[in-house]
Amino acid sequence: MASDKEQLKGEKNLQEIENPELQEQQTIISKIRERQGLLITFLGLALFGFIVSSAVSSLDIFFDRSVNVGEVLGKKIAYEELNKKYQEYLNNQAQNGPVDDQTRDMVLMQAWETVLMDRIYANQTETLGISVSGEEIYNMFVGDNPNPIVQQLFTNYGQKPWDINEVKKTLDAAKTNPQIENFLRNLEDYLQRTRLQEKFNNMFTSSAFVSKAEAKRKFIEENTKFNIEYLAVNFATVSDSQVVVTDSDYSNYYNENKEQFKQPYPEAVIKYVMFPKYPSAKDSAYVYNEMLRAKEEWSKDVKDDSSYAASKSDLPIDNNFRSVGQLDFTTKTYITNAKKDSVIGPYLDGTHYKIIKLVETKTDTMPAYKIKHIFIGFKGDTLEAQKKANEIKLKVNKDNFPMLAAENSEDQQTKFMSGELGWITRGQFGSDFDKALKNVPVGTIVGPIKSNQGFHIVEVVEKDSRLMRVLVIAKEIFASTETEKQIERQALEFAAAAINSENFEKIAVQKGLDMRISQPLNPNTQQIPGLQGGKDISRWALTGKKGDLSGVKVTENAYVVAYIKEKSEEGYKPLSEIKEQIKPRVINQVKSKVILQKMQGFSGSDLEALKNKYGTGAFVSKADEISINNPIIPGIGNDPIVLGKIIGMKENTVTSKPIVGLTGVYMIKVTKVEFPQNVDDATIKNQQTTLLNTRKNQLMSKINPALKDYGKVKDFRYKYQF
Repeated sequence: MASDKEQLKGEKNLQEIENPELQEQQTIISKIRERQGLLITFLGLALFGFIVSSAVSSLDIFFDRSVNVGEVLGKKIAYEELNKKYQEYLNNQAQNGPVDDQTRDMVLMQAWETVLMDRIYANQTETLGISVSGEEIYNMFVGDNPNPIVQQLFTNYGQKPWDINEVKKTLDAAKTNPQIENFLRNLEDYLQRTRLQEKFNNMFTSSAFVSKAEAKRKFIEENTKFNIEYLAVNFATVSDSQVVVTDSDYSNYYNENKEQFKQPYPEAVIKYVMFPKYPSAKDSAYVYNEMLRAKEEWSKDVKDDSSYAASKSDLPIDNNFRSVGQLDFTTKTYITNAKKDSVIGPYLDGTHYKIIKLVETKTDTMPAYKIKHIFIGFKGDTLEAQKKANEIKLKVNKDNFPMLAAENSEDQQTKFMSGELGWITRGQFGSDFDKALKNVPVGTIVGPIKSNQGFHIVEVVEKDSRLMRVLVIAKEIFASTETEKQIERQALEFAAAAINSENFEKIAVQKGLDMRISQPLNPNTQQIPGLQGGKDISRWALTGKKGDLSGVKVTENAYVVAYIKEKSEEGYKPLSEIKEQIKPRVINQVKSKVILQKMQGFSGSDLEALKNKYGTGAFVSKADEISINNPIIPGIGNDPIVLGKIIGMKENTVTSKPIVGLTGVYMIKVTKVEFPQNVDDATIKNQQTTLLNTRKNQLMSKINPALKDYGKVKDFRYKYQF
C-alpha cells in the first residue's frame, strides 16, 4: 500500500499528518488484516448500510454513455459519473438481500443527491478554505470520540464492547488485502465528505441565537389567550353570478403570486385507462382447489406443522404463541371456537386464500380483554380529568354506556361506536390498567382506571386467557398467463381504436372504462395512482408532447393506455395553464371587493348593528381562548391572516377596517386578553432551548435547498431512462 500520508490524505482537501507518533502507528488505511473475517462481514453493510440501495442495473446499454444527465454549477453531469455512484450503492445493497423497483428508485435518488451535493459542497468548502486533516480522519477511528459508523463496524453493531486496542490491531493488517484496502478508502472518503459538510453546516447553525428576552416574548405571545366577537361575511354568500372576473383580475393575481407557479423541471399530466391484471374466476378456482388439497394433507398426520406450513405458504408464517387480542381480525374470527389440530378453510382474505390450524394452546397468567371505554384525557389538569371521570362513573350503566361514550369520551375513534375499543393486551395501557382489570368478571363496569394518557371507565365485554400457536397457509390468487393475454388483447384493441385524444375519451366512455387523470408528473415522480411501477409511463410523458398517445404500456399490475393531456417545460407556468387552478382564488378576491364596497365606512364596536346594516349574508359570533397554540376559530377555521391581526390587538378594541381572510371578510372585537402568569426563569430557559433547537433545525432544513438553488441544478435523467 501507499505511504502513511498518501493513505490518509483522501481527496485533495485532506491535509498530511505531521505528527510523528501517528506516523509510527501508520495510517488507518494501512492497518487491517488480523480481523479480516469481521471486516469482510461488514464490507457490504458498514459503509453504506444506512443508505438505501438495490440490485444491478444495465441501463447503460440503451444509450450513448457520453450523454449528460444533468447540470450543477454550470457544469455537466455525465451519465458515467452518476451510473458509477449508482452501481456502487446498488452493489452494497445487493449484499443485503433481494430488492424491488421502489428500492431501486430510492437508490438512484440517493446517488443523484450524492453527486449533486458533493459537487456543491466541494465548491463551497474550497472557496471558504474549509478542509479535513488526516489527523481528524485518524481520530474518527481511534480517538476519544470515534465516528459512529466506525463504532458500529468494530462492535458488530453493538453486539460486543468497543476496544481501541482491538481496532488498532485489526487495522494493522490491511496491507495485503486489496478488497479491504478499497473498502477503507471508500470509508475514508465518506468520512471526509460528511465531516466537510458538517463543518460547513455548523457555520450556519452556530450562528443561531435566542436571547432570554426573545424567549420570554415568544412564550407570552404563544400562551396569551384572546376572547373575541366577530362580524363575518363569507365569500360563499356572494354568488359567482354576482361578480364579473376580468382578464385583468387574473393577470394581477398571477403577477402578485408568480413565484408559486415556478417549476424547476418539466411537468406532464396524463389521462389513462387501466386494464388491471386481475385473476379470473378460473384462476381463483385453481388456487382454491390447491388449498383444498393442502387442507387434506395437513389434516392428516403431518410430523412438523411449522415446516409444512412454511413450505406451502406464499406469506411468512408466525410460529409464536399469541393471545386472542394479538391475532388479526380474520384469523381470530375463524379460530375462536376451533379445536386443537383442526384445519379451517379455505377462506378468502384479500388477495389470498388461507387455511389455518390451531397447533397448540396454553394458559396466560394475564387474560386478554375485549372492552368498551369512555376516555377522559389529562389535558394538563389531572385532578379535573379525574373529577369528570368520577362523575361519569356514578351515572354509567350497561344501557347508557353508548350514549355517555358519545357525549363524553375523548377517544374520537371509538366514542361513536359505543366506546368499543376491541381486544387489548398486557402492557398496552400500563401496569396500573392491567392490575385494575385483573379478575374483573365479564359484564362489569370499572373505573376510573388511570393509564399513561388519562382516565378510563371500562366495561369488560369478553376475556380470554388462551395463548395460541396458530399457523396460517396463504396462497395468492394471481392472474395466469392465459388471463394476462386476454387482458392485453383488450388493451391493444382499445389502443388501436384510440387514434387521438378526443377519440380516446369518447371510446373510453362508450366502453365504460375506468379513465383516470394523473397528478402533475415530474422527473422525481415515483408513483402514478393505481399503478405499480409506472415510472416508464412518467418518462414517456415527460419526453413527449401534448396530445401524444402511448400505445400499450405494461406495469406490474396493469396494461395501460394513455395520452398527454397537459405538458409544460421548466420555468414559470404561463397564466393560460394555471388559470383554472387559480380561478376559485381570483373569484374570491373579486368577491372580497364587492363585500368591502358594501362594508365601506363600517366602524364602531356594536357588531350586531353593523350586521343589520350589512343585511343578508352577515353574521356575528364569538370565540374564546384563541391563541397561537389554539389557532382554530369556530366559524372561521385556521386563518393565519385573521389570527395575526387578533394577536396584535389589545383588550376592548375593534379592527379599524374589515380584514380580508381566506374564506371571508371580518371585523374583530377583542373582549378579553389573558396573559400567562408566573413566567419563571425555568420556563424561560426551557423556551429558550426549544426555540434554539427549532431555529437550528430550520437552518439545517434550508441549507441544501438553498445550495441547490445556488447551484442551478438541472435534471435530465428522465430523457435517458435513468
